[in-house]
Amino acid sequence: MDFEITEEQKQINALIKEFCEREIDEKRMAELAEKAATAKTVEELRNLQPLDLMEKCHEVGLRQLCIPEEYGGGGFTHASNVTRAIAGEQAGYYGGLGAHVMVVPWQHCQIIATGNATREQLDWYFKRYMEDPHLEYHVTGSEPEESVTIHTGQDVPGGTMKVLARKDGDEWVINGDKLFSTLGGVVDLNLCFARTEEGPIKESMTAFLIQTDTPGISYTLNRLVSQGTQGNAQTSYDNVRVPDSQRVGEVNRGYYVLERLMAGHLAMMAGSIARMQKLYEQIRDYAKERIAGGKPVIQHTHIDAILGEVAASLEAQRAFTYKGCWEMDQQEKAGKPVSLFWAQAAVYLRKDLSWRLAQAAHAVYGGMVGSLDLPFEGFLRGMYGSLCAGTPHPMNAIRSSWYYDDRYR
Repeated sequence: MDFEITEEQKQINALIKEFCEREIDEKRMAELAEKAATAKTVEELRNLQPLDLMEKCHEVGLRQLCIPEEYGGGGFTHASNVTRAIAGEQAGYYGGLGAHVMVVPWQHCQIIATGNATREQLDWYFKRYMEDPHLEYHVTGSEPEESVTIHTGQDVPGGTMKVLARKDGDEWVINGDKLFSTLGGVVDLNLCFARTEEGPIKESMTAFLIQTDTPGISYTLNRLVSQGTQGNAQTSYDNVRVPDSQRVGEVNRGYYVLERLMAGHLAMMAGSIARMQKLYEQIRDYAKERIAGGKPVIQHTHIDAILGEVAASLEAQRAFTYKGCWEMDQQEKAGKPVSLFWAQAAVYLRKDLSWRLAQAAHAVYGGMVGSLDLPFEGFLRGMYGSLCAGTPHPMNAIRSSWYYDDRYR
């Protein structure tokens, strides 16, 4: 493996750092996140989105990093996991809560570009994206009665997908309820996974990219313990009619679009690592300043040991993430399906590391760790949000075991 950063990657890093330092006001983002945490309606949450920041990000070309070159984007779509991880780490470290205006579109654009969409579907999405600096989509997968079957593809007794899509001429009619969706209700499109045939979930799910103002779609805010301005909502489909042109990938092959989405989380992990790196540095610096027992707390053996353990875990997580990104790039270059092991194991490790970082902060800050005046309070909320996101922590471990043997396929 060669992890030497290319000149192009260095230029991207320099652009991200300069943009974040010039345009992202971390105090403002924290204030917006605080308001988002107490928002009571989707409309209230929508008004908290940093649209001006998205516009500025679009102007310098950072939102378009993973748009195919033929549409005027950066072209980092196929076999670009290492580059996206490098960029994501830079965005996470210097952009903080504002990094999502870059990192989330990178993943979403990459999924559309590599999700077996037709030429007409690619044109429909990417041409519109290049013209609209606010365009984003959210994902609806989990349902009130079922999530394990949908996210794992394992058919279990009583498990099924309740959201159904029925073909009616050149349209699909969708009915049912989805439970969790980050960005639900505050963006223009949603990527909906619906059952289109009876049978095993891997052979009966189809993906649709739907305009959120389509008649029959409604949203109910999920007031979750989380962080950021994005929010989360339940999505209801009541006889929602969707043109077949807005289908993503083949009929009944939507599970493989979902797999691409799950695999795409790996490069995003770099942004989380960077934020934890920055928080670790803040904790370490405070440990040098705080006096307890007549000396800085960092000189207390147990504190020093805890900080050393977190430092080692940070580097281990970073090495694992880049290793996985490199391996996935090799699989894509060889025309092979990417292994989900790297993304699932990285999510599992990140959740473990976030717990350990929280424990280290408590040891250093003491009872002040949850103070609203300290930067760590927001991370604590975000940590709980990440533990709930996607699938439970044990499921990430189970998936890691399933895909371990095909990690080098």
